Amino acid sequence: SRGFVIQHHQELLDDWGYALKNMSRRAIGLRSLYPDESEENVLRRVRSYCQNWKAGVGSAPVVLGGHLGCHLLGLGRANMRQMRLYADKPVEDILSALDLAREQSQFPRVLLMPEPGRKSVFRCAVPVDGVPVCDVLQCYFDVRFSYARGMEQADYIYEHILQPHFERGQ
Repeated sequence: SRGFVIQHHQELLDDWGYALKNMSRRAIGLRSLYPDESEENVLRRVRSYCQNWKAGVGSAPVVLGGHLGCHLLGLGRANMRQMRLYADKPVEDILSALDLAREQSQFPRVLLMPEPGRKSVFRCAVPVDGVPVCDVLQCYFDVRFSYARGMEQADYIYEHILQPHFERGQ
C-alpha cells in the first residue's frame, strides 16, 4: 500500500558511489581554446550544440553534471563550478564542436566523461535554460568524491532531496 520502498538506501548509495568513482578514472581534463573564457560562453556553445535535443525524445550529444550541474539545478552550495560533460559522441567531435582542448592539469575546468552506451545519464537529463543537465542523483554522485567541498555539496543534496525521497512512506 505504501508503494516501492528502498531499504538501507544510504548503504546502496555508498556502494553505487564507490563503483562510479572507479569509473571516473577515464575522465579527460579539458579547457577552452580561448584563455579566460567565461562560463556563460562555454554554456552558450553547449546550448547551441544541443539545440535539437528535446527532453524525453532521444539523447542529447552531451549532458552537463558535476558542481556546475548542481548550480544549474539550483542546488549549488560550494563555490566550485567545475563542469563535468558526459559524451555519447566521439571525443574529437566534442572537442571540435565545443572549442575545447585537452588539459593535463590536476584541476581542469571541464572533465569529459566518454560514456558511450551509458543511457541512464542521457535519458534522465533535464533541460535547464536549453542545456541538458544530469538528474539530481547523478549530480550527487558526480560531486560526492570531489576534493573541492564535494562532500558538503553531496550532503546538501542528500538531506534536501534524496533522503526525503527515499524515506517517504516508511
